[in-house]
Amino acid sequence: MKEVRLDSQNVRFSPYSHLDSRGAVFEWEGRIFRAIPASVAGFYQDLLDRGVVEALQPRGLVPTKVSDLKLDSCPLVVEHERVPFWTVPTEWPFSMLRDATEFLCDFNLALLERGLATVDFCTRNVFFQGAKPTFVDFGSIAAVGEVSAEVWVEDVLKYGLNPLFLMSVRGGKLMPHARFIMHRSMCQVNVEDLFLLLRPGEWLRYLWMAERCLGARWALSIVRRTRRTRVAAKAAKVAGGLLPDPAARDALGDYCQRIKAVLSALPHPIAKSYWAEYYRYAHLPHTPSDEWTPKHRSVHRILNDLKPATVLDVGSNVGWFTKLTALAGSQVVALDVDELSVDRLYSDAKEKGLNILPLVMDFTVPWDSTPRHPSTEARIPCDMVMAMALIHHLVFGRYMHLDNIVSRLARLSKRWLLIEFIAPEDDAIKSWYASSSIPSYTLDNLLQALKRYFAKVETHESYAHRVLVLATKEG
Repeated sequence: MKEVRLDSQNVRFSPYSHLDSRGAVFEWEGRIFRAIPASVAGFYQDLLDRGVVEALQPRGLVPTKVSDLKLDSCPLVVEHERVPFWTVPTEWPFSMLRDATEFLCDFNLALLERGLATVDFCTRNVFFQGAKPTFVDFGSIAAVGEVSAEVWVEDVLKYGLNPLFLMSVRGGKLMPHARFIMHRSMCQVNVEDLFLLLRPGEWLRYLWMAERCLGARWALSIVRRTRRTRVAAKAAKVAGGLLPDPAARDALGDYCQRIKAVLSALPHPIAKSYWAEYYRYAHLPHTPSDEWTPKHRSVHRILNDLKPATVLDVGSNVGWFTKLTALAGSQVVALDVDELSVDRLYSDAKEKGLNILPLVMDFTVPWDSTPRHPSTEARIPCDMVMAMALIHHLVFGRYMHLDNIVSRLARLSKRWLLIEFIAPEDDAIKSWYASSSIPSYTLDNLLQALKRYFAKVETHESYAHRVLVLATKEG
């Protein structure tokens, strides 16, 4: 391994790891590195030398090795395998957030076997590769004696149990509130937020859940913090006794097991939705069939001809075309606003081992960066973007201009855009937007908009009053 020395003054550290005192992340020549300061370099070098880091990788740790780079300011630099897409908990469906929380419990149990733990319990430290969670914050691994149980448990609540509970009540009606709070508060939902939104009976159920996961000590502390003294007596009655010293290794392991037991009994709160049952071709096989329409055949042919490595499916619904794309060999990111559709797609991808990353995301919402992560277009650009049966909803339902839609899709596409145009006389538009008339919504205007961002634009067969348009950038 040839050593390469870099001047730390010439290295651009990630602005999103500025709070990591145990190692700062930077990128060099398309690779991901972490510079470990002298104060903890010996600790991490020992983990690497003893094979602990390698042993943790099958348990979910991002593959990590000693780097051939050297920085004058840091005695140890490690290299991490790049995870293709950076997503955040505000974008995950309910089941995905629940699995990430359970994964952090399992990962900590694996660490505890070796006298280690994570210094926090933050779901932002979990990235997904398809439906598989990966722990990426190498610098948060520490000796168990260095872990503050108060910080750890507080994180369990605000990053895991609190948002999940808020999403689960009232048949999922508070999911938008949970996502808004998480977006505003860097993926957290604090106890005080719950106190303001929950009804008295829901609050008691929450305290019961907190007691089952973390013991009476923490359930009662929650009551004191929110000053809801009317339920303090009931909470104390429900509480089943204090856990051992929370700084002890056994206590952290006990917390993890308790949390997992509660999560396993937490079903998805939404039983049905209109959009989850909307796609009439959801039953079709994903191999060529006589039941396929010309649209299915055209998309299948285009995918097999172009073989895009990564594909973004915007408005994926239940994911028929998402699955077709994944089975063709692409890594797929799927976006939709319907909670249940995205959740079902995630469950299918997980069960069948498909390389699909489903996200709850509104295409019409601005994708600005935050202090903790870059903008959406910087995190999930793909070789190809697909927009099947989408743009008529944006034009007639959200009053977006065609050029605005194409501009956003083009920013997410590295090479290709496959978009479907549904003519105003199609039943899909007549049944939904019979009273609407937008003269600018024409195929010619769509083609003109595409030519402003793409070098080549061609049409392909779909069915009825529909046309598929494939746009290609230069290069």
